[in-house]
Amino acid sequence: MRRCLALASTVLVLGIGTLAHADELEPHWQVEANLPLLTPPPPPTDASTMTPPRETTTFYGWENIAISYAGAGIFWGGIAADSKSVPWAGLGVYALGSPLVHLAHGQPLRAAGSLAINAFVPLLAGAIGNALMPPVSAQATPGSSDVVPAGLLLGMFIGSLAAPLIDGLTLGWESHPSSPLASMTPTVSIARKEDPLSMNSIGVAGIF
Repeated sequence: MRRCLALASTVLVLGIGTLAHADELEPHWQVEANLPLLTPPPPPTDASTMTPPRETTTFYGWENIAISYAGAGIFWGGIAADSKSVPWAGLGVYALGSPLVHLAHGQPLRAAGSLAINAFVPLLAGAIGNALMPPVSAQATPGSSDVVPAGLLLGMFIGSLAAPLIDGLTLGWESHPSSPLASMTPTVSIARKEDPLSMNSIGVAGIF
C-alpha cells in the first residue's frame, strides 16, 4: 500500500514538473513565430525607365565675333592707311578666324556656314550700297579725277560688322550632357539570422 502511494506521488510530481517546463517554453516559441520575415531588397532599376541625362547649352559665339571684328579692324585700318599688305592680312583673319573657332569646338558644318556668311554678307551689302549710292568723282590732282565707290565701301563696311553678329549669335552654340546630381534612396530591412540565440539586425543602405 505504501509503495503504491509513493509511486503515485512520484508520477504526480513528474507530471507537474513537465507542465511547468512546457509553460516556460511556450513564450519562446511565440517570440520565434512573431519575428518579422526577411524583407527582400528593391528590384534593380531598368535602364530603359531611367531619365535621360539633361543637356546644357553653352554660348561660344563671342569668340567668333571677337576674332572677326579684329580682322575687320585690321582690314579697314589698312584701307584707311592706304597700305597694300595690311588689308590682306586683315582679310585673312576676318575670313578664316571664325571658321577655325567652330572647328576648335568640333563643328565642321558650322565652320562652312561661317565662311559663307563672312564672305557673302559684306558682298551683298556692298552691292546694295553701290546700287543706292553710285560712285562719286573726287578731284585728286589738277587735270585728273578719281572715282570713289562710296556706296560699295559703305555697304561692305556695314556688312563686315553685321556678318560676325549673324555668325556668332546663330551658330555659336553647343550642347553637351550635364553631369547628373548624386541622389540617395534609403532602404530599411530587418533580417533574422539562422542562429536562434543571435539578436536581430537592422541595416540602412543608401543607393547613390
